[in-house]
Amino acid sequence: MDANARKTTIFHRKAAIRIVAVLLLAAVGLASSGCGLELFFSWLTAPRHPKRNVPAEYKLEADLLLILPYAGTEILFDYPTAAVEVSQRTAMEVARHLRRRVKRIANPAQVQAFQDSNLDWPSMSLAEIGRRFGADKILYIELSRYTMMEPDSVSLLRGRISAKVEVADVAAAAENPAYSTDVDIVFPPDRPVAAAEFPERVIRQVTTRLFAETVVKKFYDHEEKVQMRAGGR
Repeated sequence: MDANARKTTIFHRKAAIRIVAVLLLAAVGLASSGCGLELFFSWLTAPRHPKRNVPAEYKLEADLLLILPYAGTEILFDYPTAAVEVSQRTAMEVARHLRRRVKRIANPAQVQAFQDSNLDWPSMSLAEIGRRFGADKILYIELSRYTMMEPDSVSLLRGRISAKVEVADVAAAAENPAYSTDVDIVFPPDRPVAAAEFPERVIRQVTTRLFAETVVKKFYDHEEKVQMRAGGR
């Protein structure tokens, strides 16, 4: 074995030792915190989901993107800030994942101020609103459902956000959107939870984040976990 091979072998052994040490420290920490070693080792031995590549449904590009949310009175009555929360979180995801293709994003607070001072804005065309802000693309999010309460319950929580999502090209002569889709999010997906388990604030934050992530994933290539059927098939 030459010198370079010996150095490579020693490096790999040291790396393996460090990984084992980190795992053991994590196990000790979990045990001392009351989580138990069984939780750690169940995570360690749990099967990992394979992933698949998902291409973008629409390559969103803009010099100035205007994110325009809409929520009806039935939503705003219970959740007055629902629309602006969705637009702010979506703006964060756009800035995070599309910064190379979307140069600037209109300030969501300024968009809200425009909506509050122009109550007839829903009767305006998207192109007209876009020109007001100097935007070349509009990401329109029309909320049809926004609730954190489980239906027919006064004590159980489960976040649900449904919306029609469109991209409009301000300069295009056509009235039809350049892209359109529907997005539905449910959290937790498997069951409702009691407020004593998770405060409504936490459910709302996570549901809104998942919604924004799902919307923006439509616009860039990404990986998704493949859901395995029972029995691994």
